[in-house]
Amino acid sequence: MSVLISCQSLSKSFGARPLFEGINLGIEDDERLGLIGPNGSGKSTLLKILAGTEKPDAGTVSAKRGLRMAVVDQQDDLPGNMTVTEVLSSALAPHIDEMERYVTVEIMLAQVGFPDPLQLTSNLSGGWRKRLAIAREMIRDPELLLLDEPTNHLDIDARDALVKALAEFEGAVLLISHDPYLVDLVADRLLLVAGGKVTALEGDLESYAASVTEGSASSGGGSRDNSRKTNKQEKAAARSKTAPLRQAVKDAELRLAK
Repeated sequence: MSVLISCQSLSKSFGARPLFEGINLGIEDDERLGLIGPNGSGKSTLLKILAGTEKPDAGTVSAKRGLRMAVVDQQDDLPGNMTVTEVLSSALAPHIDEMERYVTVEIMLAQVGFPDPLQLTSNLSGGWRKRLAIAREMIRDPELLLLDEPTNHLDIDARDALVKALAEFEGAVLLISHDPYLVDLVADRLLLVAGGKVTALEGDLESYAASVTEGSASSGGGSRDNSRKTNKQEKAAARSKTAPLRQAVKDAELRLAK
């Protein structure tokens, strides 16, 4: 595995209030990270610094040369005068031939379940806009996908479609979400942003919520957390092992459609 992006000694404050300081973090290819913590702890700010849309007060961010990175923020920037199909097609590289462009868009439309691909984005509801924003970034085939509360405005069916799409996604993911269902199914490792620090968290989001509520882990928590940690490690290993097969299936779908 190789490091896609890393940060060293990051610090950030808002006015006189420090958000975090001395943050060191690295994201490797095929890694699935869940960034959790209380509201106002700096999760979204840290994601924006990694994305390059916000500057730290101190510290550095280093990315792999030519890193393909995509970001889905809480606020989308979709154009209002384009159809769903046009938005997805315009996100693809210009050198892709028309047949491959058409097939790639059709596959993504099927994954996210758009009923009317010719609908204008200005007429989409909040949930469908979020679906399209996520699909637009995923169709770019990024190596690293940064997601900030991606299930906002999504119904259950849309959330399940997102989980399925992320399971098939080949790259690394950094996810911010308060949705325990999404975090548990997507993230293999949790990082807690709290008290100005980022620390690795044992267990899952449910365990963390229980520890915050109760002030301490339950007596059986250690065994349960270890079991879930093992399951996440197994999922990560299985995803890595089957990656070539999933890519072969995608290539076969393209050839079959042509």
